[in-house]
Amino acid sequence: MAFHLEERRKLARQPGETDADLDARMFARYAAILAAIPDTEDLSRYANDFEFWKAKLRGAPSTSARAPTRAPRRSDGVTGSTCPHDPKCTWDPDCIARVIAEGRAERERKAGSG
Repeated sequence: MAFHLEERRKLARQPGETDADLDARMFARYAAILAAIPDTEDLSRYANDFEFWKAKLRGAPSTSARAPTRAPRRSDGVTGSTCPHDPKCTWDPDCIARVIAEGRAERERKAGSG
């Protein structure tokens, strides 16, 4: 929790954004990081949760645990995100949820066929 609060303090706060809003952004980021960990990665190399999250958050492309937020809409209704889906997701948290679900389904498919 101390690490989470430290990372939250580093985030840029949008006008009117509350601590709860920042927490939601960070938890979405945590979920995306966890979903991207391959089953073959050896997590025992981390001495504790603090070391794991420090390494993952500091090594992530998005610095300071910045989670994706609602991207500005263009006039054609497409977000500015790098959504891999077709049709594109209209909100980044929805995209993250889809990525996590797809990863889970892929792992279950692999586990069932092995």
